[in-house]
Amino acid sequence: MVQANPDNLGSRNNFAVLVLVLSLFTHLFWWVVLYIIRDVYKFPVAGVVFELLWLPMILLVFALPLVCVFFFIKKKMHPDKRYLYSLLITIGTILLLVTGQ
Repeated sequence: MVQANPDNLGSRNNFAVLVLVLSLFTHLFWWVVLYIIRDVYKFPVAGVVFELLWLPMILLVFALPLVCVFFFIKKKMHPDKRYLYSLLITIGTILLLVTGQ
């Protein structure tokens, strides 16, 4: 069994992929809520899913850029491109939330 080492966490490709997938999922969630469904309580199932996921999604919107910047600094300004893409996606998500109507 492989044990997790906190010092090795940023060097794993799996973690970079996880951060990228979480940022894509977060962006997709907010885009669907703001532009596709608009009134999430009109559909009961969509309302339930929204109520369960809104808090984790807000936390991810603010935590993922911090994680990406942390690993950017940790790798001495030579980031893995997946962290850079994740950072750009989460910045886009924040802009979507600020300017979305």
